[in-house]
Amino acid sequence: MNRIAIDRLDLTLAGLDTATAEAVRGELPGALQRTLGRRLQRGLAQAGTAGRVLNLDGADLGTLDLPAPAHPRATAEAIAARLADWLDVRLAATPEA
Repeated sequence: MNRIAIDRLDLTLAGLDTATAEAVRGELPGALQRTLGRRLQRGLAQAGTAGRVLNLDGADLGTLDLPAPAHPRATAEAIAARLADWLDVRLAATPEA
């Protein structure tokens, strides 16, 4: 069984009104599950059966500059894609556990 535990994800959503930020917050779990699920499934299949352990404490995903007006689902998908890209790089550089 593959399991991902995200204990805490702190994001700053600058430039969004409160309603849009709350809508992004609502969309984010699904976007993360879809995007990370696809990406990690592919990455783990390429890595074989050995697992990988990543410590992501202090990870900085940088800034996403998205066009206005912000659509909550598109914003959540962009955040998830950035996290997945970041993980791809770390998985490629991390030795097997």
